[in-house]
Amino acid sequence: MACGIFRRTTHAAACALVLTSCGLPDLQNDDPPTAAGDVQITFEDVAIPGVFDVEGTAVRSDDGSRAGGLWGVVGGLRRPERALVVNEANGKRVTVALFEATRSMQGHAILLSALAADELGVNDLPIPVRITAVRSEPKLVSP
Repeated sequence: MACGIFRRTTHAAACALVLTSCGLPDLQNDDPPTAAGDVQITFEDVAIPGVFDVEGTAVRSDDGSRAGGLWGVVGGLRRPERALVVNEANGKRVTVALFEATRSMQGHAILLSALAADELGVNDLPIPVRITAVRSEPKLVSP
């Protein structure tokens, strides 16, 4: 058993020696690249209405046992999605995790977490909203 441990340790040390001698970039350096022609990658949300797009009436969740955070519940969703929710009355918007309703929501199409409702300016009254699925897509940016 000691021979096996010694052999694995020797192999690991040899691999580390080879990798450090290959001239790999310094992984501890947090500075962005500065050479001319370098680009940076950022991510931006892009609406994908073909995946999910619905208009409806949203209400604030009043169930204190529900999880916090930015989320919404809606019927007709095939799988959980990231989605942009827009308050059509005031134009405020928020990105939420969207989940399928597992039970009847008593006549309301969309249930929002308290935090998402606050971001949208939803009080106790139902409001008209539009929900569209979003995806993060890479975007190249020149410095």
